[in-house]
Amino acid sequence: MLVWYLIALQTVVEPSFYQRVFAARDPRTARRGVLISVAMWIVFDFFTVFSGLAARVLLPELSDPMAAYPALANLVLSPWAAAFFTVALFATVMSTLDSYLFIAATTIGHDFSKTPQSPHSVRRRTRVGLGVSALLAAVGALIFNSAVQVWHDIGSVVTSTLLLPVLAIHLPPPWKPSERGAVAAMLGAAVISTAWIFMRVGGGYPLGMEPMFPALITATCCLFVDGIIRHAATP
Repeated sequence: MLVWYLIALQTVVEPSFYQRVFAARDPRTARRGVLISVAMWIVFDFFTVFSGLAARVLLPELSDPMAAYPALANLVLSPWAAAFFTVALFATVMSTLDSYLFIAATTIGHDFSKTPQSPHSVRRRTRVGLGVSALLAAVGALIFNSAVQVWHDIGSVVTSTLLLPVLAIHLPPPWKPSERGAVAAMLGAAVISTAWIFMRVGGGYPLGMEPMFPALITATCCLFVDGIIRHAATP
């Protein structure tokens, strides 16, 4: 249960969160937008969980849980309403796909270079980022057999890699990590969490620990060592 709460913190490290906040007119607008979004998130998640529980009760023999929404629609809705509901599901998937593909593309186009770029260079890098993101998404769709597995494995790697460095940059200067320390923490957490997933045997992990825990421990150690080095170097 704790792992899923930690994976939910992926919201804190998602580029989409920061891009949309920085696109706000002023801090007050951004704050209001975040609060409204959280309230809507609660409402949406309530309906999602409620519908899933309803499908579990009304369709106990359903073999594929991923088909719960269409099967529930066919059970309780008229044919026309069920068709409209299916189109709405497809639209939801496509809007999410567009959003994340373009976020990944613009991140590669704008954020992966520290030097000033011309509009032509940004456009070219963004197109390359769009192609790379689409290819990785297609590969992931072929590798993973379950949406739950996608959220668990990808969330474990991404969240454990970025969570502590992203939170640490908000600390005051004496505690803020150096660039080298943040990179070391991210690389260490990414390697450990990925290796932990590949060492999974029969659904169990080494030492009985979920991948996120050793990864977060590794990131914490890297940031701690970085703090000691910086403190020792300070006159």
